[in-house]
Amino acid sequence: MYEFVDLSERGTRSASSSIQTIFNGANLDQMLTNETGSFQTLTVKGRSNVNNRINTQEVAGMDGLLETEGTTLSERTLEVKYQIEDKTNEGLRNRYNDLNQLLQGYQKQLIFTDEDKYFYATLSVHDVPEEDSNTLIGKITFLCSNPVKYGEEDEAYLSSTDATTVFIEGTANTKPIFELEVLNKLTYALVAKDDSEYMMIGQPYDIENQEYEKYENVLFEDASSLTGWASANAGEVNGTIAGEMKSNGYRFQTVDYGVGSSWHGPAIKQGLSNAITDFRVEAKVTFRNTEAKDIGRLEIYGLDVHGNQLFKLAMKDILGGKKQSFGEVRAGGGSTNHFLIAEAGDKGWEWNDFEGVLRIERDGKHWTAYIARMNDEGLHTASRTREWDDNEGKFTADLAQIVLHTSQNGTYQAPMQGIDSVRVEKINQQSTGVPYIAGPGDKIVFNHRTKEIFINGEIRKDLKNLGARHFSLPPGYNIVSVLPKGDVKGVVKWNPTYR
Repeated sequence: MYEFVDLSERGTRSASSSIQTIFNGANLDQMLTNETGSFQTLTVKGRSNVNNRINTQEVAGMDGLLETEGTTLSERTLEVKYQIEDKTNEGLRNRYNDLNQLLQGYQKQLIFTDEDKYFYATLSVHDVPEEDSNTLIGKITFLCSNPVKYGEEDEAYLSSTDATTVFIEGTANTKPIFELEVLNKLTYALVAKDDSEYMMIGQPYDIENQEYEKYENVLFEDASSLTGWASANAGEVNGTIAGEMKSNGYRFQTVDYGVGSSWHGPAIKQGLSNAITDFRVEAKVTFRNTEAKDIGRLEIYGLDVHGNQLFKLAMKDILGGKKQSFGEVRAGGGSTNHFLIAEAGDKGWEWNDFEGVLRIERDGKHWTAYIARMNDEGLHTASRTREWDDNEGKFTADLAQIVLHTSQNGTYQAPMQGIDSVRVEKINQQSTGVPYIAGPGDKIVFNHRTKEIFINGEIRKDLKNLGARHFSLPPGYNIVSVLPKGDVKGVVKWNPTYR
């Protein structure tokens, strides 16, 4: 056992050195420094190194190697040397425990305070010397599998009618993000760079293949008022109808579940102007089972003209003593049905405290179910899609009514649950033509960093044009155009990139 040096006379080292290390948003020098000890970044190695990966091959009878044109950057390794100290053995151990916790994470931002650039890094090796003193010099090695470093995000406005000149700072190509606002209904959207590379979804129409509305809006409810909604009838939901549902201005929410020994709660319904054969129904819902004792069900039913259940969408928690949200999408009713989705999220907990989308679609005999959480940016995460063909023709009745239902079981505490919006669309069948893919107010995102495409937060790689690619923007001036002219506008965002 070694003895510790008393630091009380000379005080602790402050985190005010010329360079500090910030990993995944945590300033190590500041968070690991207090009145009993400190962490100080001493040196950083590897930030200026550039290692090219050169493609070569051996050729018989030729001296040396054949070097092919073009190189790529190899991975980058960064080494941070630091000093850590504490007054006591226990304090030093706790300080290391905290440091190891702060270094967790995969491809997180790594920033050094003497430079306005950052890397994406993962801890590779944490080398700690023999602990023979209360002051130690250690070394942290980070792997940057993406070797470039980035500057702060910049952006430029994209005109809906004219090409835009975008100047990119830096010394290496950068992957942009295009965020487009749709101004009019369109069958395609395209972003082009210098008329040489492009990203595109959908397809243009022509005189032989005219545009048409595949998804025609029949009902949209933003939950701002109960006007048009009436109480549902007994037998139209799986449970007892009781209590009351009201609008708080932006959500249909239960104010009283009533009384019942099993599932019970309010249910409201609205009929469609005309029954429809092929349809898509989407609800945005909130189901916050914040406590383990919360038990409840949120359900959306589709009924035929006779009040029989044609489908059900649901989010529920039925487990006592554990938070566990389950999503359900089924065709049919309580006795004759087919479940497309009846499970928790991919990781079990991903749909807890759920705010997101429940959707069902029937196109001929083909059914599609979709559940996704929506994050703060409106992007869909923890999504699940299931498809099924009703080859036996069990569920072919037309859709005529929509029912919204929230319920409590007995006297168990119910979660905060409500319906934020409901949309019902008729699917128009047409053998020829080009369908619209977006309309006014929709948002299209081409993320060339992650190679993802979104419409209103939902991933839509299925719409990508065969020849389109997620291109880069090189340093200097770039000419960027968006099409169709007058139908989209937006911004392009990028981080200047440095070798």
